[in-house]
Amino acid sequence: SSGSRDTYFRGRVNGALARRSQGSTLQPFLYAMALDQGRLVPDSYILDVPTDFAGYVAENYDQHYRGRVTMREALITSLNAPAVRLLAETGLGDFLRLLQRGGLSTLDRPPGRYGLPLILGAGEVRLLELVDLYATLAEGGKHRPVRVVEGDPKIHAEPDPVLLFSPEAARAVTEILTDVRRPDLPEAWDLTRDVPGVAWKTGTSYGHRDAWAVGFSARYTIGVWVGNFDGKPRKGISGSQHAGPLLFDLFRSLESGGRGPTTLTTPEGLIRDEIEVCALSHQLPGPFCTDRVRIPYLPGRSKLTACTVHRRMLVDAKTGELLAGDCVSRRPHELRLFTLYPPELVAWWRSQGNPVQDAPRLAAGCEGIPDGEPPRIVSPDGNTPYRLRRDSPAEYQKISLVAQVAPGVRHLYWYQDGALVATTEAATAAGRFLAPVRGEHRLVVTDDLGRSDGVTYRVE
Repeated sequence: SSGSRDTYFRGRVNGALARRSQGSTLQPFLYAMALDQGRLVPDSYILDVPTDFAGYVAENYDQHYRGRVTMREALITSLNAPAVRLLAETGLGDFLRLLQRGGLSTLDRPPGRYGLPLILGAGEVRLLELVDLYATLAEGGKHRPVRVVEGDPKIHAEPDPVLLFSPEAARAVTEILTDVRRPDLPEAWDLTRDVPGVAWKTGTSYGHRDAWAVGFSARYTIGVWVGNFDGKPRKGISGSQHAGPLLFDLFRSLESGGRGPTTLTTPEGLIRDEIEVCALSHQLPGPFCTDRVRIPYLPGRSKLTACTVHRRMLVDAKTGELLAGDCVSRRPHELRLFTLYPPELVAWWRSQGNPVQDAPRLAAGCEGIPDGEPPRIVSPDGNTPYRLRRDSPAEYQKISLVAQVAPGVRHLYWYQDGALVATTEAATAAGRFLAPVRGEHRLVVTDDLGRSDGVTYRVE
């Protein structure tokens, strides 16, 4: 029954058509869209680090970050931070239009009203329309609107489908969603017992008001919503713990109707292949990528870039400093291989106390390269204790974040005590302001070339 059973509403709330916050259930469609755009492949590494979007920092459900993960790991564990980063790259407007073309009629506001939190549940969807969108993945990316027909559905003409995703992207996402090895749900193997061949995703809305589980087999697409019909939150409710078991009970019941459980088969005509990549970066291997692996990709769509992690540089043979221009001929030199990761990842690793290899500094007297020196923190000053005054409002006692940077640097990432506190434009003389907190703090800044500086300061 889709109607509410409680006496207060007297069955007048149609649960299949009610507008509910969708949690993370839209993530599969964002990743499918990114696959079709060529931005990534299932084994591409993406960053799972706190990222500042004009003051908005997405947190994962467990409030932990993992540094970097593959696309398949991010999707299977419903990580919020990578999904928000990816939505910012693919474009909120384009993603919203895709969802609207896919029949989510309740997402009818301008993109700015939702913002990047749309991918985490800032919108509202209907259960029936969400299930139909998952059926689009089951149909290899072909979307048809929901129809309620009487009698034999075969006698009713099928509307022409709208191609939302390529068959290859739909299949890649489907294969990820069939994996029962889910770190966030260790009991998934038992949950899916006796129901092979089901692709499924769970989700939980803000405030624990809505729990979702949607999945499809070779024959059926099923969606489950759990919550209170009056919208009141239920502490501890989650898609994996409450909606997921119901989803697989339904699959067991339907799939046991004489023919036994089905297996999701690979559609004919898929254009897929494997490509050799650097084992460390999962990018196209360069001459210094000695360890290589083969990963699946979408021919004609995937736009893999050359490896940027392995770099060989000319350095002073004694000091290890970077050489350039005329100073190369005046010093003993050699080529050394460096492993340099993205600066945001370096900043997060350092904030967690993990050692990371630095890019070499430019030797004194050398000119001709734009990298220059690493950033230097000007404020706060580690030699000056900061004292909070009781006779002054807190908003007038904030500490400015200022660093001197070399030409060519665009962004600075600030971490305090392991947490991202700001992302600032390097071209701006004055950075953001930090609210003082009593005690000793470790502040680290990293530029977008991966170089860092740190300072320990105290607030009394």
